[in-house]
Amino acid sequence: MFILINLIFILESHLYQIDDPVNSLVRLTPNDTLHFESLSFDEKSIFFQNLTKQLAEIIPIPDNRIIINDYYEKDPTALNQILIPITISNSNDVSAINVSTITNTLNTLIRNKGNTLISKSNLTSMLDESYGLKVDSK
Repeated sequence: MFILINLIFILESHLYQIDDPVNSLVRLTPNDTLHFESLSFDEKSIFFQNLTKQLAEIIPIPDNRIIINDYYEKDPTALNQILIPITISNSNDVSAINVSTITNTLNTLIRNKGNTLISKSNLTSMLDESYGLKVDSK
């Protein structure tokens, strides 16, 4: 009985503040950028879809909370690396993990990818740990 009451208290204490969606960026490593750029348009689209699924699975959150459009850009601060814009959408459910927690968690996981599940998936392992996930101020 005591354990059940404690479990209910723990579950009820994890309510999140609802926050706004965030646009963010991740960067591919130099070698993985070369691989990515060799892909066809359709293969790049599949890459983005699968990257979305892998990131959502690692957090874990529903796939629709992470949005990657078929768009990328060259990183102006790094030679031969691309940035991939990611939108993290909000939830109106206070029991669902909020945007700021997802953003912080992804940044931590990517920056420590050698010790996290990020390194275990074929596409998330391509993310540059020195860059992490950065909120886009545009």
